[in-house]
Amino acid sequence: MNFDNFKYRKEKVTERYVEEKLYYENLRNTFFEELKNSDKHNDFFKGFNPDSVKDFMFEYAKQKANMAQFYETLINETYQKKEIRYRDNTEKVFEMILQKKLWNMQLKWRAGQINIKEIRTSWDFGFWESHVSSCPFLPMVTESEVEVMKQFLLDSNFDDQSAGMFFDWQDYDEIMRIDEDGDRSSMPDWYEFYDGRLGTGILLSLPDIRGKKEEYYLDLARSYYAKTRNTTQPATPPLQPEYTQFYSYLHSGFEEMYKYALKYEDDPHFVELFRIKYEINKPKEYYSQYDDDNIDDAIRLLKESDSPVKMPGGLDWREAVVKCSQQYLNRIVAKEIDFVYEEYKMFSEIGLSRNDDDDVMTHFENYEIAKIVSPGILKGRELDGDPPDYNY
Repeated sequence: MNFDNFKYRKEKVTERYVEEKLYYENLRNTFFEELKNSDKHNDFFKGFNPDSVKDFMFEYAKQKANMAQFYETLINETYQKKEIRYRDNTEKVFEMILQKKLWNMQLKWRAGQINIKEIRTSWDFGFWESHVSSCPFLPMVTESEVEVMKQFLLDSNFDDQSAGMFFDWQDYDEIMRIDEDGDRSSMPDWYEFYDGRLGTGILLSLPDIRGKKEEYYLDLARSYYAKTRNTTQPATPPLQPEYTQFYSYLHSGFEEMYKYALKYEDDPHFVELFRIKYEINKPKEYYSQYDDDNIDDAIRLLKESDSPVKMPGGLDWREAVVKCSQQYLNRIVAKEIDFVYEEYKMFSEIGLSRNDDDDVMTHFENYEIAKIVSPGILKGRELDGDPPDYNY
């Protein structure tokens, strides 16, 4: 496709870095507002959780702005710079460091060691898990943490893992659950590796004071509402914070965005950019199943290497190829993460985040789970003779 008439050609954008950054942030916000104000895609979003739809719109707008910024690279047929092609992987890996910092703060918060203005109840950590790159209260990532992540990526015990393999980074009950063998089998390997290198494992022994208080207050409220259910009092919201009570959750994965673009994107240039990026992204997924397509993808990934890649021994050849491809990708990410870290520090110095979400606090105030859980906790505190606030 010819991009001579593309509305966002490079020559129309200032070359000064900070101004360029602000230009594309404004462009992202423009795309986001266009999505929010459009009703032509209502069928696509029908039945999905409203907050997840907003998140999808924001991520889609962010992708469009990113494509507008790097369209020349995407449409270049000789595009071979692996570090840029796999930037999404590196961003996800960097977010794993942020997730661990948030997890450590959750452990301290639950033990009553710290107060966080943006945390009302323990369920709010679930919100910030989904917006970790825009989380306003996380301490700065340190060079030591970046070095530990590089060690993790290259460690032979973990180097077959992908950033996309784990979800629910802040699920306290599941991660802290002790299995029949006496282990925390749901603990992310990255968390254990971090604790082992930086000595933060002691935080796991902190008591869950606030979490137990929340359950106590919720039990009081449940009992109260059960007794008054048949009275003339207004109906109250349910108190179980489970997604099953809501609409389906719309995940903001690139494949979903690509499907949306094919059906609703007006600018054919962006449709083409989504197609190109979708094709580029396909080989970099983690290959957990060893079917022919995944083996072929792993081989294509390995064939791009400009130096010998050693195959792990003692494995079935299919598993060895897949493991080797992930190890190869991890080595690329381990090199690229220094650049992501430098960008992160630069943006922090000028008061921006890499994924600055201007509307994140509005999303936080409208967080669906908080709307269900918070009234129950406050009612329980009132029933217990405490002020109806979050100071517990």
